Amino acid sequence: MQFRAQQQEMDSKEEKMTLDEVDPSKILSLNLGILKIGGVWWRDIRGTPLKLFFYRCYEMYVILLHLSFNITVYLHAILAEENVAEFSESLLVCVCQVLHGTKVIPVVLRRKKMTSLTVDLENNFYIHGKNLNNEEKYIIKKAMHLANTITWLYFGSLCTATCVMILTPPTLALTSGQVNSTTQHGYNLLIWKAWLPIDPTIYPYNILAYFSQVALTFQEGCFIIGGLNAFYLVLIIYTTSQFELLSSSLRNATRNIGHQTEENSVINKASPGAVVAKATHETNTKHTLLERGTIDEAICFTRDDEIQVSTYIKECIQYHQYLLQYADDLNTILSPLMFMELLTASLIMCMLGFQLILSEELHNAAYESGWYNMSPDVKRQVQMIIMRAQKPVALRTGQFGLLSMPLFAEVMLLK
Repeated sequence: MQFRAQQQEMDSKEEKMTLDEVDPSKILSLNLGILKIGGVWWRDIRGTPLKLFFYRCYEMYVILLHLSFNITVYLHAILAEENVAEFSESLLVCVCQVLHGTKVIPVVLRRKKMTSLTVDLENNFYIHGKNLNNEEKYIIKKAMHLANTITWLYFGSLCTATCVMILTPPTLALTSGQVNSTTQHGYNLLIWKAWLPIDPTIYPYNILAYFSQVALTFQEGCFIIGGLNAFYLVLIIYTTSQFELLSSSLRNATRNIGHQTEENSVINKASPGAVVAKATHETNTKHTLLERGTIDEAICFTRDDEIQVSTYIKECIQYHQYLLQYADDLNTILSPLMFMELLTASLIMCMLGFQLILSEELHNAAYESGWYNMSPDVKRQVQMIIMRAQKPVALRTGQFGLLSMPLFAEVMLLK
């Protein structure tokens, strides 16, 4: 029994030590660190003026890299208009680039707003001053653990997918037995199909084009798609946890106010000893009556406590107003991003599904084959093909119908 008591005491001390380490000012350190490495975040870049200058140059390099890549992709889509296969592939890449560009816009063009969001997010973890109780620390710690886990999983998965994408062209060249042609006669190593002022199939231009796309793909895949998506998700997670903090504060209002009253009566060194003793006695009496069920929690406070109760509730109301305002600001930033996510995902899926629906052209081809001039057996066979081909091969979206461009148009009209 003594050993178990000692073990429980050690566990409680360890938990208290862990909770004491909670620092809301560091909740975004991981996400902002990833964005700084990717050159898409500017806040808290400390160092010498030379270091700041180089980081600004790096940031401009990242922006120019994206602009140049987008131009080459759009030009390739325009020039490949007559080739249906290449045009479809280029169009999908263009749609993805529009989506990625939408995610970069808030951190590039709305810097002050994004900085304000991050600062307010850190400050909104405090409801009743800077002193956090154990339950509040636990809520913050749980949110930080969830946010960091999601960040690492999301960022790691995107890095893995990006590396696979980067290694695909040279791997295909090696496995197809074209090693010599890659280094001597030339081989297309482009990760994305894009228009280039040079011939990407001629050595050494193919190597230069490949490494330029490697830099862009790694930066965009890891830091734009992975880093920014995780950052926006983390903002939502922490905002949700702050509403949870407010719920906890209201749910435990009686207990928290009682603890504050007890602490104030004991810590108040300037009060005479008799007043301190009286206040302590009143607090102990209230706790005793509460345990016995003699009085109700709602009326367990004295007249002197009413001011503190009113202050506590006013702080909760003010905190709730801060959260509502922050949620509106966050919605202003994320609403266009969510719309583009829905729009591009629906458009890409419907475009791909629409290609399958084109299989219904098979029955027209069979009908135009001149079957009516053939023998009766052949006529029956062709008629069977026509009947079977009238039902096109298609992807279904549950009970909503075929995945197609008309369905996409109907969904957009409903919205």
